[in-house]
Amino acid sequence: MALICSAFKCILLKTASIYKRVCDTVSSEESEASCHHLKQALGVYEQCFRPAFCWTLCNVFKTHFANKNTPPETLTHLLSIITHMLLQKPKMHAEQTRALVSSLGKLTNPVCSCSDVTSCGLRSFLHNPMLSAFLGINGDVTHPDATFSFLSPVMHEFLLAASFYLDQSVQEISDKRSDLYYTFLAGLSDSIQRKPIEDSVGKVDESRISAFSQWLMGNVSRVLPDGDATKHFRVFRLLQHARNSSLVKESISKSQWRPVWYSSMQEPDCAALSYVVSCVGEMEHMNLYRAELTDEQVERLIPALRLSKSIGLSQSRLSLTAITNLSTALAEGRTITLDLSQSTLKKELVKTLCHALTRSTLESLNLCGCSLTTADCEALAQMLSGGSRLRVLNLCGNNLEDQGLIHLSSALENCRLQEINLDLCSLTVASMPALSSALNSGFSELRKLSLSRNAVMDDGIELISRVLQKGRLNTLNVSDCELTGSCCSSLAAALQSENCHLTELDLSVNDLGQSGAMQICEVLMTPKCTLEILEMSRCELTKEVFRALGSILTSGVSKLVSLSVGLNDVGETAAKHIWEALRHKHCKLQHLDLEMLSLTDACVEELCESVAASSTLSTLILKNNIMTDSSVPRLVKLMLDRPLITELNLRYNDFSEDVFELMDTCQNIVY
Repeated sequence: MALICSAFKCILLKTASIYKRVCDTVSSEESEASCHHLKQALGVYEQCFRPAFCWTLCNVFKTHFANKNTPPETLTHLLSIITHMLLQKPKMHAEQTRALVSSLGKLTNPVCSCSDVTSCGLRSFLHNPMLSAFLGINGDVTHPDATFSFLSPVMHEFLLAASFYLDQSVQEISDKRSDLYYTFLAGLSDSIQRKPIEDSVGKVDESRISAFSQWLMGNVSRVLPDGDATKHFRVFRLLQHARNSSLVKESISKSQWRPVWYSSMQEPDCAALSYVVSCVGEMEHMNLYRAELTDEQVERLIPALRLSKSIGLSQSRLSLTAITNLSTALAEGRTITLDLSQSTLKKELVKTLCHALTRSTLESLNLCGCSLTTADCEALAQMLSGGSRLRVLNLCGNNLEDQGLIHLSSALENCRLQEINLDLCSLTVASMPALSSALNSGFSELRKLSLSRNAVMDDGIELISRVLQKGRLNTLNVSDCELTGSCCSSLAAALQSENCHLTELDLSVNDLGQSGAMQICEVLMTPKCTLEILEMSRCELTKEVFRALGSILTSGVSKLVSLSVGLNDVGETAAKHIWEALRHKHCKLQHLDLEMLSLTDACVEELCESVAASSTLSTLILKNNIMTDSSVPRLVKLMLDRPLITELNLRYNDFSEDVFELMDTCQNIVY
């Protein structure tokens, strides 16, 4: 087996001559087949650092090829075959071989004294040459000072596990054994893997199989709710070695499988995870955050990836081959959501991925911060218009530039995309005509559009406003887009048009000023305005604007349920108009953000009374104000009296550590 030898030489050059002596008589075809089988045989390759194990392995493969038998499929199967072969020379009755194996399995230490050996029932075998097939004997076997040591630590663990199935006196499975011991316990529970040894020692009692299954299910139930991925992989490997899909399904169904990061994996872990997921039939979320997966690991994961509804690969490093394997899983699988955010994707990787997405079930793709450029947008556009089922696309934080958006816009008229995030993509007003034209075509299905942190400017918003009058957009985010109050007239006209469906508008971090904001306020008083969520934080709003907003909330016409007006330098006198509106029966607010409005202790009592009077408010943001310890008792009382409020955010106020314990009495206070 020249190829096996070559692989082993990379691990142990010292034993090259041994492999050569065993393998040179085997054909090259058999060598290649053996090498492939070695990598596929469950648990075998991990033991190849042991020279004696390699020698034995080569002999077993050689014998099986000579007899045209199927090579062993697992490590347990291999040891079962080896044990059977050893027990054939010299031939013994099944009762004798059973007694020998059972007694050897009682020797818990690798090196034993003469008294240990005799007390375990091996006295009658002391002069039997069969004993030396398993134990190295130092001294006269009849002398009390003689010592016995297992020739193979792997065989020792196998015999310990076999003893559990053969000896009824072994009542419990020890919790202090090596992983190898539990591996063999799992493998021997499978009838195919234990058949060779059963041919020598007779059938095992089915009650022992049942006892192991109950132990394993209990172990799975204890481990999977825990957040330790290493322990997860340990039980996955045991389930894989047991090769019992019904046992896997029952074990998983009876446990609370806690989603954890499976980032640090070896190939066997990947194979075990894939086996378990394949048996169960699906996985809700495969979290591979910050994974550095090799090509081989991704290949092993393909079965699990195919069956995962959601895959998280944020901040991961993937090669072209790994992306190709991932693409295969996506094209053949049932994944709906894929997160590759903050993972560097070079041009060829993007092309490979996009090609697969035209044939996949994927509906949501997160490519935020993936170092994409204008050139990548061509592949994305082809994917979108080429039959992709994608509904949500996040391209935030990529240097797409205007030409990139122009490429994407060409696909928006002929795709199923409903939501696109273009936040911080180096866009300017130059690409807005192409975007506006695509969205105005009548064929676009886009519902949510984010252009935040781009230089859209007033002229760009005028073009987008035309879309609002005709299109289907219901969410628009243009925060931090270098807007001024001049753009508000076109926005206001769009918001009160009959065909406008906008329910959410974010204008934060723009210099709207009083004149611009008042135009928006006037529209909010009209029955045609459909806005429910409005964000105008850090928009240079004035006291007059806050007074107008207070009137809007109590008018009975406004549909607003969420209002964010923080980071405007107006003080608590102006903010009072907002919270007083909470008392009114027509106010529907559920979320109110009053961050950094210079609110002090003086306003807390009145603020709390207004909040308590509201029948709808559930979230109140008061962070970055200047309230002190004296306000805390009243705020805590508010929360205890009003269970409807699910969050009160008090971060970055002037609180000392003295009141932390008091705030901790209410879990819905964030400080």
